[in-house]
Formats: sequence, structure tokens, C-alpha cells
Amino acid sequence: MNENIQVSLEASFILNATEDEEKLVRCISEFIGTNKLSRVVVKGYYGNLMHIITMAITKNRAEVIIGKILNMISEEDIESIMTSLGKSIDKNGNLHLRIDKQSILEGSLRLSERDPLKMKIIPRQAKPISRNWPEWYRLRLAYLQKQYRE
Repeated sequence: MNENIQVSLEASFILNATEDEEKLVRCISEFIGTNKLSRVVVKGYYGNLMHIITMAITKNRAEVIIGKILNMISEEDIESIMTSLGKSIDKNGNLHLRIDKQSILEGSLRLSERDPLKMKIIPRQAKPISRNWPEWYRLRLAYLQKQYRE
């Protein structure tokens, strides 16, 4: 692709009190390829403490992770991503994906809306330009899937 737009990736998830913090953070850190994280503690609806964990990955490493994700999820999940691009891209051109946290612990990946690892793919542009983001992502994701095929 001749696009000069690089991407970064932000991954975040809620660590519930019932989850094994060490195991989940270690497993997701290994999957993402970083142990640099930020943590915010908030009170849940019933007064329980929850931790919001966020990790950031930039440039080339972000593309490797995106390619890895695309090669680990099912063809049905890829089709779901491609057909819902219009709904999954925000006004700033960021693509939002949700991956089942438990599937990462199991060594596989699947999309999930319930208690997910939220992945935000952020295009980095020198200057903001108007763009057909769904089409750009359709081409970019296909390229990354092929580029990082295992």
C-alpha cells in the first residue's frame, strides 16, 4: 500500500474483582507485546472496585498486532468486522474492535461485545484529511492480514 498513514493501537479492559489479575494482565501483556500499562480504579454499580487497564502500542508494533489478530480470528469474525466498519469507526477515523478476554487466555481469539478487551486502532496523520474510512480500513486490514500471515 502506498498510504503514509501509520496506526497506533490502544487496548483496554476492565479487570473485575472475580478475575485473576496477575494471570489476565500477564496474558494480555504478552499478547499485546508490552508490559507498559496504566491503571484506573473505579467503583462499580454495586460499589465493587474495578480496575480499568490500558496499554498503548505504536507504529510498526501496532500493525504486527493487528495482523496477528486478523490471522487468529475466524473468517466469520473477519466478515463481521468488514461488514460493520461503518458502525465501528468513530468520527475521528478510529476503528473499535472488541475481543473476548477469555479467548485470549485460551490461546485463541474471537470477537465479543461482552466483557471484552477493547481495541482502538488509531490512524496517525500529519494533518487531518477527509477520507472514506470504511474503504481505507477494508484495504488496510486486508493488507495487514496478508502481510503478517503466520
